[in-house]
Amino acid sequence: MMKWLVLAFIGIPALEFYLLIQMGLTIGGFETFLLIVATGIVGAALARQQGMAVLQQIQDTMAVGQLPTLSLIEGACVLLCGALLVTPGMVTDVFGVLVMLPFGRRPLARWVLKQVQAKMVTTQPSPFQASRVVIDMAPDSRRDSEQDKKASLE
Repeated sequence: MMKWLVLAFIGIPALEFYLLIQMGLTIGGFETFLLIVATGIVGAALARQQGMAVLQQIQDTMAVGQLPTLSLIEGACVLLCGALLVTPGMVTDVFGVLVMLPFGRRPLARWVLKQVQAKMVTTQPSPFQASRVVIDMAPDSRRDSEQDKKASLE
């Protein structure tokens, strides 16, 4: 887990920085800046459009009385990819576009759903889950509320 965090917070920004410098040297600094601003604007518009489509999908699924689990995961993908598209960099932009569009988002959402379902089946039950223990008492072993009131007054 730690190596993934190091990769996410150090490796990817370092790669993005390197690519932006190389792009600046190739096409020029101002053009690179314009490209970063353009991808941010296009990314925000794409995230809005795809987010509205996923929201409509969630509403349609709920209208027929089903849980929108896959649509909710797709919505999380759209949110994550929107953040990636607004972040300056070419790697995050490419990944963001590929996952933002339905042809990349749906397979990823299905994979995430399968992983979550598999995790739910194989994990230990939560201590907060309801117990399946049934305590059966004979009717005469229970104290009546009148007896409780008298006992508390004494």
